[in-house]
Amino acid sequence: MRSLIAAVVCAAPANAVQPVIKGTGSARFMLVEGNVLGTDGQPAEDVELLAFQKRRAGRESLKVSVQDSKFKVWVPIHWTDWFYIELSASTNSGKQRAFEGIANRDLRQAAVDGVVLELAR
Repeated sequence: MRSLIAAVVCAAPANAVQPVIKGTGSARFMLVEGNVLGTDGQPAEDVELLAFQKRRAGRESLKVSVQDSKFKVWVPIHWTDWFYIELSASTNSGKQRAFEGIANRDLRQAAVDGVVLELAR
């Protein structure tokens, strides 16, 4: 009796953008970058950005680097009990704010596409 075995190879297109990942094992992180825009749609100035990773045991504050209106957050992806990333931006006066939530299943796409936070009054 003969058996026929077929192999299916699924590959991403050659031009597919991949998220930036660094580290291995318990020190593995994915880079999420984005911009903060003002109410006029222009890059915001003097903004503060906070990021948290929500886990079953609570939430962890994430380090955010901000330069002008651009930000970067390295999100730990080695934990198995996290479910949500929370980003919040505000002007130094606190009069304008923006919030964005990213579910764990959407993190890869957010890392590929980037995140835009639009300040509102």
